[in-house]
Amino acid sequence: MMRAWGNRDDTVVIDEPFYAYYLKVTGIEHPGADEVIATGETDWRKVVAHLTGPITNGKRIFFRNR
Repeated sequence: MMRAWGNRDDTVVIDEPFYAYYLKVTGIEHPGADEVIATGETDWRKVVAHLTGPITNGKRIFFRNR
């Protein structure tokens, strides 16, 4: 579903927006965790603000996976 929505010109897609936060807080060992944490948002409040704020890039639809 994520790829189908991602192919639309009017849609912004985000995959697992809380994953960096989850990995940082739990400390679970996972391949690539350091990279996910370094490039993802680890403040859950900022993730929530992004998910509930305006849709970026002038798009009409926001698709969140998980």
